[in-house]
Amino acid sequence: MAAALRIEKERRDYLGRWGVDGGGGASNDYVLTSRQVVLSVQEEITRALCEGNPSYDEDELLEKIQTRLTESEGAHEARRFMKGFRVLIPSLAGPSLGQSFPMAQAAEEAAPSTEALVNTATRTIDPAKESPFWVSIAKRTRFRRLHVRHGCGVISWQVGLTESCWSVKEAKADAICKDCAKQIGGAATSSTGSSSTSGSSSSSEPGELEP
Repeated sequence: MAAALRIEKERRDYLGRWGVDGGGGASNDYVLTSRQVVLSVQEEITRALCEGNPSYDEDELLEKIQTRLTESEGAHEARRFMKGFRVLIPSLAGPSLGQSFPMAQAAEEAAPSTEALVNTATRTIDPAKESPFWVSIAKRTRFRRLHVRHGCGVISWQVGLTESCWSVKEAKADAICKDCAKQIGGAATSSTGSSSTSGSSSSSEPGELEP
């Protein structure tokens, strides 16, 4: 991208080569100079993408991708897939992201809408705090199994479909993980009734979590 924006090769050569360790023994002056060059190149690229000048033309690359997709998936599927690849907006200055530089300004503008979503929620939750429970959901049967966060051998991010929950009742689980049931206690077990026994691992469906 730096080459496409006509940034000179002498400066491009620093990209991917500079590191805070100075390449294993380089002088401090060299490290600082390299950092300045890399940051200036990154700034030019970001500014160009935001404002469209100098313009970065991605049409040729996208045409190659669409040609390959057409050959493998067909014309209709290729057009559908390509919608996700096109992020630059045509403008008088050139294709751009359609926003001002620096990009941090966009995050500041988005803050009010984010705050509004939090204020209209039915429950006020500290975003930095994790829910104490989570539910694994089998893709085919939609079977729901309750787990204790940070207390279960199954890790939530390794599961395809999960939901966070703040109480056993909210989980609406069909069963409780056998290991987690010991931590949740009798109250949690009774809240799910007979479901915790009927949903044992011996009758689990393919794709369903085993405790």
